[in-house]
Amino acid sequence: MKATFQLELTTLTRPWIEDVKANFWKLANRGQISADDVHEVFGEPPHNSQFGGLFAKLKQAGMIREVGRVRSKRPERNGAKVSLWKIV
Repeated sequence: MKATFQLELTTLTRPWIEDVKANFWKLANRGQISADDVHEVFGEPPHNSQFGGLFAKLKQAGMIREVGRVRSKRPERNGAKVSLWKIV
């Protein structure tokens, strides 16, 4: 059952991650980004954990590097800290 759920989750979320990667240029003029910026431009992912997967893939591809932490501006995040990434 768990493997089936993971497969379904991966199948559902992969298009969102691939869309962000393919259209990353929409964020390039910002210099630095956080999950708030990705959310603003690309909307809500199918599953909230996909933000972490997305940033891991962008980092692995050499497109970003972590430079600090900032408080989220999204009200539903209640000021939680999120990573700040420099676009390279």
